[in-house]
Amino acid sequence: MLAGCQDEEQKAARPRATPTPTSSPAAPPKTPRLIIESSGATRILLETAVRDLKRIGLWRALTDHLYEIELDSRPGRANVPEDGHLADAYFTGIVDRRGGGPVCDIMFFPSAVAVDLVRWREYYAVGRIASAPPTRRAFYGGLLAHELAHCRRGARGEAVARAWEERALRRLQAVNI
Repeated sequence: MLAGCQDEEQKAARPRATPTPTSSPAAPPKTPRLIIESSGATRILLETAVRDLKRIGLWRALTDHLYEIELDSRPGRANVPEDGHLADAYFTGIVDRRGGGPVCDIMFFPSAVAVDLVRWREYYAVGRIASAPPTRRAFYGGLLAHELAHCRRGARGEAVARAWEERALRRLQAVNI
């Protein structure tokens, strides 16, 4: 019954095994690779939105399972989709020299975002809605949270995305963003 047990001296006297190197690809990063392909003012807004989501503690929960996040934009009213979306998220995958995993590719439509924010402000000004509109900065933070939620594991439908957006907006407004 005790044949499988060793005392501490026997364990200490035994040489330790050293791992042997392998030719497998490098382990994927512990944090997702972030690629922002947008330029100009929208790039600055997206970079700020990422920092803001990190600041309010939502970034990791929304991205910890991802291998890569790609953020881009299509400026101009002609590029706004007919469905009027402010942004669209595509949940795909990738394999590259670093390894591979899930990718969240998000396309923002800044013209649609601007129009929606103006409409929100006008409705609030005339009393058609009760809640004050967020700042443009907070709006981008909430929108980024919304789209990242579409790339979550498990349920990621519109109701889930709206809940993440509302959570982000509440936290951003609480820190005066």
